[in-house]
Amino acid sequence: MKYLISLGSNLGDRKQNIRKAVAGIRNYGTLLSVSDLFQSEPFGVREQPFFFNLVLELDSPLRPFRLLRKCKQLEVELGRARSFRWGPRAIDIDILEWEGESITHPVLTIPHPGLEKRRFVLAPLAQIRPDFHARNGYSVAQLMALCPDGSRVESVGEL
Repeated sequence: MKYLISLGSNLGDRKQNIRKAVAGIRNYGTLLSVSDLFQSEPFGVREQPFFFNLVLELDSPLRPFRLLRKCKQLEVELGRARSFRWGPRAIDIDILEWEGESITHPVLTIPHPGLEKRRFVLAPLAQIRPDFHARNGYSVAQLMALCPDGSRVESVGEL
């Protein structure tokens, strides 16, 4: 099953945190593509360090809830401590989309409800999947044009 997954970090060695997370995710399947690393302004709570973000595509035999459990366990192993919504974090791993049916559950919603509203997700997604279309039919380019998030997001090169 193919998944689109976003990673973000704004505490500690952000690049190293994301490197370690990508290495951990490799254990869950085959990485099909990994975007550049993007630096972005914080979303939601502005008074915190800038984030590094990327999006990757994973082909995995794991079902969505099993993959979610593994990703949340990896976050803890890499130093994630839950604080408050949109707060700073050593690592954040979100399942954005998968090739199966939509999922709406208290612990997992696919497609991710913030996918279309966050430039720090759309910019790296557009890089690795310019052909991506959301379930509403919009292309990633259209989603970028309509995105209400006006924050700065810049590629800082390969991971």
